[in-house]
Amino acid sequence: QQQQQQQQYQSQQQQQYQPQPQEYRQQPHHQEGRGRGRGRGRGRGRGVPPFSAPGDTFQTPGAAGPGELPSSSVPPALSQQQTSPTQSSGPPPQQWQKPPQAQQMQPSGPPTQQQQWAPSVQQTRVKGTPKQQQPQTQKGDDLAQKMKNLSLDTLNIPVRPDIRKGGSKGRQTVVDTNHLRLDLSKLKNKIVMHYDVEIKPERPKRLFRSAVEAFRQAYFPDRCPVFDGRKNLVASSYLPRLGRDEELSAVVRVVDDERDRPIDFEVKVKLVAEVDLICLKSYMTEETNLDLPQKAIQILDIVMRNAPAKRFTQVGRSFFTPPDQIFPLGNGMHMWLGFYQSVILGWDTYLNVDVAHKGFPAPKNVVDIMDEVVGSRYTPFNPENELSHYQVADLTAFLRGLKIEYKLPNQNISKRIFPVNSAVLSARKQTFMSDGKPITVEEYFRKEKNYTLRYPNLPCLHVGSRNRPNPIYLPVELCKIKEGQVTFRKMDEQQTSAMIKYAATSTVDRRKKIENAIRQANYNNDNGIQEFGISVSSQFEKVNARILDAPRIIYANEQQIRPNGGKWQVQPFLRSTSLSNWVIINYRTRVSTDELWRFADQMIHVGSNLGMVIKKPQDIMSLDRKAQPSKLYGILEHLKNSKAELAVVVIDDKRADYAQVKQFAELQVGVLTQCLKARTLSRYNYSTVQNILLKVNSKLNGVNHNLAPPTRPPCLHKPIMIIGADVTHPSPDQRNIPSVAAVCASHDPDAFQYNIQYRLQPPRMEIIQDLAEIMRNHLIFFYKATGHKPHRLIFYRDGVSEGQFAMVLSEELSQIRNACRGLEELYEPPITFLVVQKRHHTRFFPKRKEDEDGKNKNVPAGTIVDTDITHPRHIDFYLVSHASIQGVSRPTKYRTLWDDSHMSMDELEELTYYLCHLFSRCTRSVSYPAPTYYAHLAAFRARMYYEGQNINLDRLPHEQAQRNIRENIIRDCPMFFV
Repeated sequence: QQQQQQQQYQSQQQQQYQPQPQEYRQQPHHQEGRGRGRGRGRGRGRGVPPFSAPGDTFQTPGAAGPGELPSSSVPPALSQQQTSPTQSSGPPPQQWQKPPQAQQMQPSGPPTQQQQWAPSVQQTRVKGTPKQQQPQTQKGDDLAQKMKNLSLDTLNIPVRPDIRKGGSKGRQTVVDTNHLRLDLSKLKNKIVMHYDVEIKPERPKRLFRSAVEAFRQAYFPDRCPVFDGRKNLVASSYLPRLGRDEELSAVVRVVDDERDRPIDFEVKVKLVAEVDLICLKSYMTEETNLDLPQKAIQILDIVMRNAPAKRFTQVGRSFFTPPDQIFPLGNGMHMWLGFYQSVILGWDTYLNVDVAHKGFPAPKNVVDIMDEVVGSRYTPFNPENELSHYQVADLTAFLRGLKIEYKLPNQNISKRIFPVNSAVLSARKQTFMSDGKPITVEEYFRKEKNYTLRYPNLPCLHVGSRNRPNPIYLPVELCKIKEGQVTFRKMDEQQTSAMIKYAATSTVDRRKKIENAIRQANYNNDNGIQEFGISVSSQFEKVNARILDAPRIIYANEQQIRPNGGKWQVQPFLRSTSLSNWVIINYRTRVSTDELWRFADQMIHVGSNLGMVIKKPQDIMSLDRKAQPSKLYGILEHLKNSKAELAVVVIDDKRADYAQVKQFAELQVGVLTQCLKARTLSRYNYSTVQNILLKVNSKLNGVNHNLAPPTRPPCLHKPIMIIGADVTHPSPDQRNIPSVAAVCASHDPDAFQYNIQYRLQPPRMEIIQDLAEIMRNHLIFFYKATGHKPHRLIFYRDGVSEGQFAMVLSEELSQIRNACRGLEELYEPPITFLVVQKRHHTRFFPKRKEDEDGKNKNVPAGTIVDTDITHPRHIDFYLVSHASIQGVSRPTKYRTLWDDSHMSMDELEELTYYLCHLFSRCTRSVSYPAPTYYAHLAAFRARMYYEGQNINLDRLPHEQAQRNIRENIIRDCPMFFV
């Protein structure tokens, strides 16, 4: 019966709804012309547009009708299933029978108690919270179990129509890429041995390689197995006395160079797996296998890292050496240069080699580094004075866990190395027991070491074991930070900016650095690599590429522009807004009121050139540096009551001030804000004001520009929702910080305007847990804004590594389907699910002079590679969609995991490239599609909502409920976050 209903609906769809592109573009807000942005926003969704097609109303679950889709659009695991209303996250049937006018917009955060749907709706439970009892039907239980059992066998990913063929649009060319071909044709054995290595004691790990090398020399000196430095040993065949079910254990002695004494290690080796390397070839030829042959890739990675690991400091997949030139990053860090390498699969097996940069603690005397770490313009560092309590805390935060070298000057004793626990009292005040009597550190060194401290007012360092009965305290002036220590702390803005500046090089320089790294690694002469019979090409791989034409951009008065080199000149906005009731708030900065009035005049002048009607601000209010945040809150409350359209808030370059403004304005009061840094106002020009108004016009529901109809992708001719999603995680050194899932979705025919949803999740949680509820809200928003249901969904998912593809696809695709069926039982729009990958090291280098773009000689915007280094069967491609401002352009990789829309590769690639031109904040094509960028902005905004606050990870739903965005912000200004 269901199949008959679906076939009937397929016929109805073909007969009843054939919308023309111009019909769908004629939304009410396109006909309004200029008007106050907030006024238009408040009208959003209060009535169904008059052109609503008969097939575009959601049907009551269970009823046959235009909400159904053919079974071909349903995942194999779901095609014979029905969703019970109690299983869905949508409204009960009676709710959907209300006219759209009676429905209220849903806020971006999770629904409040008043906004919840009926109790029968199952809510996604966050780990750690008590499970609520929900009624379940037998059908719902069956579906839940089948959802749980989804696997790669039932979720088969799409494949290329023709094996080893990509798209065809664009100008053909050839580029070099930093991939070196691995020749596996002469492998000594197709099956290699993987051994587990257990070493005791477990520290210091830096001596593990020496221990295993001593073990090798003792028991199989004629073999060269490869050790990864931790637990894994791989060999091309069985090692002597280490066949199946055999174990070899021995004690070896290694000299600890830091402590100048020997250490005995017990080394135990046991075979745990025999790994078939031929599976690499089958992965590249099988049609639907999504599981990476992780074991085989891991083995090759271990083998290929053997050569550089002997000579360089290893950090994950990167290798570093102390630089000849100092690159200071500030705050006690400096940059080391190195290279990254990783085995990847394409049409062949490759070694990807790229430059790498990392911050290391500067190997300086601690006193010399204190000026950077504890000094500031408000409290300059003076070594003659004691540090404040806050300065001591800052010093502890920097030094804790680092190793220092201690040595008395002009004495023949060797230096000692200690780990730092904390900074403590000054040498003049810190005491410890010596010969049963308390003595200060200053006095001890004068009497016992015959050394007079230069800076007795500076703190001492508590070093060594924390459990030592008589702690060791060392004066900072006798301590030097040990070179080459690996840390995983999050860099601050100053350090990040400095690293970007140092790392930015032309393609010519970057290529030279990579080629130099390849020579230094000297792969083919390494005994471990020779053990396996692997050889590595020394030449960059030459790959076929195409350069796509940029879309034409349309502005007001039908003016069209073709971008040149990934950028174009701004014109009067396609749909401009007006601004009359607005103010400027000077929040604790030194900017003068006169300067702010001059800036307001520039806003009016530049806005006029862009088609905006901006009147003088109603007021300019200043809060001095001593003002309490409550005063800012009071001003925002007053603005809300006076129906202000916008508050421009000038702040210092402080993350905390920005977070404070957004928390007050968007979570507590409900006022639209635009923050400006004081330093921006100190050097603004026409272009700066222009860029600010790009954001302001979007926030007020304007449309800055769009794709001109001649180049508009065909898929946009019907109602389509484009979604961007991302999950961001706290850095390894951050504690009690949640992950943030952010999802944005288009709600207009042109895919320019978006609304957002965010959720707080347990740290490191990769899956978007509440995606069904999020998508339900997005679908409702779209329907209210357009009067149509999306005919298809295109989902760009960021933040997913290859090893997580199967998990993310099976979980999140199911949740999207649940959201659709929860609104209407047979509503199953086709879904295209793409993964966006930016964290890779593939780079392209033009081979032809005519392809060189800009002073850095990058490949031009629109360069696409979908053969050679991609999967031969799966649909994936690399796209350089932007013109790099500095350094070498990084392509973004896209991987299609699901597509029952059956889009061709040309359609997917062109749509993706065109979406990179719709980012509202600039007149450049950006490095990945606008919805993905917006998801990043939404996640950043969510992090601001808990900045400076404690989060109880065991009560995340409660924490989320405390940070719901005000409904009027979501309703009136959906793009408030840009």
